[in-house]
Amino acid sequence: MARYGDDGVDLTELTLGPPGITARKARRARKNGQPSSSATVQAFVKVSMDGTPYLRKVDVAAYDDYDELVEALNEMFCCASIGLMDGYGSWEHAVVYEDGDGDWMLVGDVPWETLRRQCPSFANQRHQATDHGWAAVMAQLPCRSILALGLGLIRTGASASEWCPQVRRSPELPKAGQQLADEAPATFREMSGGVQIVSRRVVRPESASSTLQEPEEIMHLTPWDLRLLTVDYIQKGILLPKPLAGGAKLVDDLASSLARALDRFYPLAGRLTAEACGPDQLVISLCCNGEGAELVHAAAPEVTASDIAASLYVPPVVSSFFPCNGMLGTDAVTDARCPVLAAQVTELADGVFLAMSLNHGVADGTAFWHLFNTWAEIHRRRHSGDYDLATPPPVLDRWFLGTCPVPVPLPFGKVEDMVRRPAYRPVRECFFHFSGGSVGRLKAKANAEMAGTATATISSLQSVLAHLWRAACRARRLPPHRETRYALLVGCRARVRGVPWGYAGNAVALAFATSTAGEVEEEGLGRAAWRLNRAIASFDEAMVRDGLASWAENPSFAYVGDEPASSVVTGSSPRFDVYGNDFGWGAPVAVRSGAGNKIDGKVTVYQGRGGGGAMALEVCLSHEAIARLVADHEFMDAVSTECYA
Repeated sequence: MARYGDDGVDLTELTLGPPGITARKARRARKNGQPSSSATVQAFVKVSMDGTPYLRKVDVAAYDDYDELVEALNEMFCCASIGLMDGYGSWEHAVVYEDGDGDWMLVGDVPWETLRRQCPSFANQRHQATDHGWAAVMAQLPCRSILALGLGLIRTGASASEWCPQVRRSPELPKAGQQLADEAPATFREMSGGVQIVSRRVVRPESASSTLQEPEEIMHLTPWDLRLLTVDYIQKGILLPKPLAGGAKLVDDLASSLARALDRFYPLAGRLTAEACGPDQLVISLCCNGEGAELVHAAAPEVTASDIAASLYVPPVVSSFFPCNGMLGTDAVTDARCPVLAAQVTELADGVFLAMSLNHGVADGTAFWHLFNTWAEIHRRRHSGDYDLATPPPVLDRWFLGTCPVPVPLPFGKVEDMVRRPAYRPVRECFFHFSGGSVGRLKAKANAEMAGTATATISSLQSVLAHLWRAACRARRLPPHRETRYALLVGCRARVRGVPWGYAGNAVALAFATSTAGEVEEEGLGRAAWRLNRAIASFDEAMVRDGLASWAENPSFAYVGDEPASSVVTGSSPRFDVYGNDFGWGAPVAVRSGAGNKIDGKVTVYQGRGGGGAMALEVCLSHEAIARLVADHEFMDAVSTECYA
């Protein structure tokens, strides 16, 4: 469990991000009482995994035996399917290497020290092979898949005749997908410097005479709010060009403009509290005491803007650009130190990544981007002194149904009783761009397929999501009879009377489309999109009000990971103004989300770069499924690959 502030080290020395292999070796050396030194012998070799459109590097000399190597490879490729073909266990991937005679050998047949001594020559040989088109695929062996040291992971279960070491390029990858796969090794190079925290500070609302009516106004949470206290923080951020002035000056200016923004959004500078209201009952509220938001200054000097913006796969280091990682909304109730809102500015080699983490029990995505837009406009106008903002002020008063008790009592003796810590399965993330033209073609195709049947127009968003839904079923290799469900977060501001557009709390609910994988794949884009259309159309005000009216008597909470592995869950909206967040030195180059709520099947929708109806999808799937998705001709044909140039 993540605990706010319990890192145990001086913040200026804290390095975040995925540990590299050399870091693991250093930790093991320290544990054994040995000095850690980069002067030890290294034997780096490239690693290729069947179906994965990128390579990694491993220092074979950093490990003491085969078991340690296999453990590191499973961690490196975010899976648990790699093993040795030694007769023990059933593995989906096995490890092979190319010996000095050019023959492919199973790892484990020779003593570990013998293999380790041979690895430097393998590394040189593979480097030459890379120049001649070494890509994502090794050949096939007769077990179920295989990793080759040379290395490569290949899928086991093929016949011996299919194992052809001369195959250097995946026949499954479409042209665009293959080009991206070839570029993946550069994108996924090890960022050994990690992310270093430079400083932390508390930012309070600037004006003591802001709209705050009382020093400690209590704002009671609605059923919409309470239901989302059990999920991770909302984590979104933008990649900006490099400003003229960086360092402490940049962070001081951003802190000043954030303080002004908090004047408008003062509840977000408060703290969540819990009080008993009867036997085994408690009330959770937002105390608007102005204790402030946290602003973190970090540096990642070895990470470039192109590492993020030009990458099809989202580099793991991106998660370190966000504060409050691994924290649920309820953590801010049980730990008074935990802020409701935190921001982080990470200076890269040639840009700045500006991120926010917001407790989902207090606000939703609409309110999140409303605050981000306000902060950007205030910062952009700071030199002019004109703070008559075009961004409208938020509506802070909480909206309750007339029959709902205020405050809402929860049937728990303590907050911990409502918590269920998610067990995240490893996923890989990809960021797919769809140009306005591509979106238009998908929409036209979906509506043409449903001509004469559909009673309403299928929207652009429904068409793009249906395109993904069908591809995800194929990538997951779901049996035709397997049920698959698409869950969509639907905004209630336009659907429930009395909830204003500028409402700064939560106003979202879920709609579901259900089918079988066979129907989604075989019945075409139009039918899949029509199912999404009907799910949203069936979501009406009466249903929302009925749900809110009964919630207090039978409260239910959102728990990450409850959805089966055949489901897709989509949040956010292409209507959120992401690329309008110009802080005064240039518009955003890219947008990415943090690690919060990242489950297999999670899809985040953004407006597309360049406008004109473009959209972008950030997709999380299992390691194997995401590789198949990238290799899917039909899906990738709609993806705008020029965005990764």
